[in-house]
Parts: sequence; structure tokens; C-alpha cells
Amino acid sequence: LRGGVVMKTFRVVAALAVLSGCLDFAKAREECVASGNCLGTLAPVTVVSTDPANQGTQIPVGTILGATFSRAMDPGSVKVVIAPAVGLGSLLWEDDDKRFTVMFTSALAYSTQYSVTLTGRSQDGVALGEDAKFSFTTDEEPDKVAPPLTATSPQSGTQNVPVDFKLVLTFSEGMDPSSVVLTSQPPYLFGTPGWSGDGRTATFDMPGGNLMAMTDYVVQIDGRDLALNALTGALAWEVQVNE
Repeated sequence: LRGGVVMKTFRVVAALAVLSGCLDFAKAREECVASGNCLGTLAPVTVVSTDPANQGTQIPVGTILGATFSRAMDPGSVKVVIAPAVGLGSLLWEDDDKRFTVMFTSALAYSTQYSVTLTGRSQDGVALGEDAKFSFTTDEEPDKVAPPLTATSPQSGTQNVPVDFKLVLTFSEGMDPSSVVLTSQPPYLFGTPGWSGDGRTATFDMPGGNLMAMTDYVVQIDGRDLALNALTGALAWEVQVNE
């Protein structure tokens, strides 16, 4: 009987010790999660992918920001810092808190490199490392300037032009070759032009043969640049052909 009492007492004491150890572990876990120092044998939290991709270039200024992590994150702990500074909305979480996206609340600048730093911890208390960073560069500002015609040969208004001349047009910037169209009165086939290497100068091969002598030709020139900006107005070129 006495031995049985000793055995029961030992079991009760052992059970209390185990329970005390569990309570101490739970408290320790709460403390390490709160501090972000739960390292131990847990694998580190890493950034699996980002939006935009790290070191991405020509990123549209209307892009969104996002990141995917190797483990579920504590959403309240995750902070995003971007330089140069840009306004950010609230982080939207998905994939069981492994991924977030966020909209910009102010405009990104064109041709600018942005650096993003992420901080926070996983739901099991492991902090992100110092390498949780990425960068991207935005696209160039789109061309919205209409391309003027800067020179013609012969010049518009020239008289006594030879009937076998070659028409040369020079624009302020590279043009979309397929868009340049000439319409003349009286009608004439100017043909498909040859283009300079920079796409600014077109030389017409004039397959229609010699123009009619003692005739005034008025030519309307239409076209657009590589950014699809149309020429500034319907341009007219006029010459008087000699005998």
C-alpha cells in the first residue's frame, strides 16, 4: 500500500512537471513570436517571387506591387518601404497569407528605378531576412509629340523642277514606313520610298516616270511616327514642273 502511494505521488508530480513545461513553452512561443526571434530549427522565411520581378525593366507606371513568401506571414507585421517614396494602399492577402498585392495611391515616375524593402515575420514567428529586397525600373514616357515634316527636296513652291526629279522627304523623327502616303493632283504614282537608317528620310523612286511638263503638282502627305502620332496636319507640297 505504501509503495502504491509513492507510485501515485510520483505520477502526479511528473504530470505536473510536464504540464508546467507545456505552459512554459507556450509562453516562450508567444514571446518569440511577438519579438520575431523564433529562429531555432525553423527554416528561414524567404521571398519566393515579386511583382514586378526583381531588376525588371520597362515596367508600366500603372503596375501593382506584390510578393510571395515561402511560409504564411503575419499580415499585421509586414511592412513595405519603397524609395523614391510612393503612396501605397492597404496590403491585400491571398494564398493563406503567403502572398500580398498592393496598389499605388500616387503615380510612379517614368524612367525611374525603385527599390523595395520588405520587413515582417511569419505566423510561427520567424523574421524576414535583410535580403528581402527587390528593385525595378519604370518604362520611358510615351512619345505624344506629332512629327513635323522638316524638309523636302525639291522645296515646296519651287518652279521649273525637272520632269525626272526624285522626291525626298525628311521628318523630325523615325516614321512608320507603311503609314506614309502621298496623294497628288494631278494623280501621280510616287511609288514605295527607300528609307534612311534612322527612319527619318524617305526617297521616292517615282515609278510613274517623268511628270507632265508645264504642270503644277500639289501633293498631300500623310503618315505617323513609330508611336502612332500623326503628322501635324495634312501637309501639302507644291512644285511646278519644267519642260
